[in-house]
Amino acid sequence: MGPNEPLSKKDRPRIVLQAQGLDRTLLLLSTAAAVAVTLRVALAWQDLPETIALHFDLQGRPDGFGSRGIILLMPAMAWLMNIMLTVVQRFPHIFNYAWPITRANARAQYELAFRLMSWVRLVATLVMAYLGWVMAESAEGAQPALGAWFLPASGIAVILALAAYLVRAYRNRRPEDWAQYAADDEWEPPPDQLPRP
Repeated sequence: MGPNEPLSKKDRPRIVLQAQGLDRTLLLLSTAAAVAVTLRVALAWQDLPETIALHFDLQGRPDGFGSRGIILLMPAMAWLMNIMLTVVQRFPHIFNYAWPITRANARAQYELAFRLMSWVRLVATLVMAYLGWVMAESAEGAQPALGAWFLPASGIAVILALAAYLVRAYRNRRPEDWAQYAADDEWEPPPDQLPRP
């Protein structure tokens, strides 16, 4: 089987990827957000009333109330998102991809998917951390502005990360004209046709 042949999920290479550079920074930022909301909720816990704001309208005003115990879900969800997405990104060979995975493009496609998961982890953790922070502020009597910007900004951040991933993944798919170079298992593309990072 040549390096251009599309692989089934079970035949995809298992490449171990490590967080480096930007991915490591994104991991540190998402972990810092989870730590921050955990500390914020822990420090506020004793002074929180039994009933706190749990839901906010589009203008950021509280419009749903409930038990203060619900606020514990925010740091728990921040940690869950952070840990779950960190574990999941270690297995890029099981992901679904827009283009066929081959031996020639597997590393590049896996690295791009790893980066996408790093961004999604950061956004998801920041959303949970920010919601926990706002709930604690509101419970303490402050008038936090969740704001009408929050939901669209969160969605736009994920869409931008996905769009950047798709553009780069498209550029790094396996061009059909590389088949002429696939003579054996030691095949490598010519230097001027290496996949772009």
